[in-house]
Amino acid sequence: LVGKGWRHLAKQRINIAWLPPGQAYLRVVQLPAADDAELMAMLEFQLEKLSPIPAAQLLWSSVVLPGTRENARTAVVVMTPREAADRHLAELEARGYQADSLELASLAALLADGMKVDGAWLYPGAGAESDLCLVAWWSDGVLRNLQLIRHGVAGDSLKAQLLNNAWAGEIEGWLSLPVKWHLAGEARQAEALLPALQGLSEEPIEVHQTPARRDLAAFTVGRTLRGAPSGNLVPAELVASGS
Repeated sequence: LVGKGWRHLAKQRINIAWLPPGQAYLRVVQLPAADDAELMAMLEFQLEKLSPIPAAQLLWSSVVLPGTRENARTAVVVMTPREAADRHLAELEARGYQADSLELASLAALLADGMKVDGAWLYPGAGAESDLCLVAWWSDGVLRNLQLIRHGVAGDSLKAQLLNNAWAGEIEGWLSLPVKWHLAGEARQAEALLPALQGLSEEPIEVHQTPARRDLAAFTVGRTLRGAPSGNLVPAELVASGS
């Protein structure tokens, strides 16, 4: 119970909040095998290079993925401007919702899916963020890159960005063409985005249904209770104080 405030002791639940994906930056980092403390130190050392804004203005967290490589680990670094996180948490509190964990729903969907076969996996946004799509690039059983792509109503913009990213991956040597494309999302989201992807590949795009937001929240709570980091962006001082 050390380090927990009265609010944590008084209630037996964890409140999950989703950060709008447009307010997040994601980076995939390949690291040598090490314990959790050493991995966090390595990531913090690289933070200035990874972040598009000064580290002093940043909230960040990380998730280390399970992997098959003996001497290497893959970490996903989640970053957001502190001002954006504070504003979002304040808006939730004004409506009577005190968040214990501030997560990215698309990253939770990726974690819930587990290891992926090689190719590009598209996770469309929902609601006000329906013009955003998280793209996870897998090669040789390893997550190589994550990108948040903003696209318009027409599919040409999205297809052009995806193809440019695929060519860049081939040039950098971690991706082999042709790419196998996968669309992962709730049924309604997938149906809305699928027409924009027509013509992207000669092969049909595989569609996979991901858990609903409520189920993703339950999955995230389960990871938290097991002590597995899931990318929580609630400021550390709020977690420690319980306020």
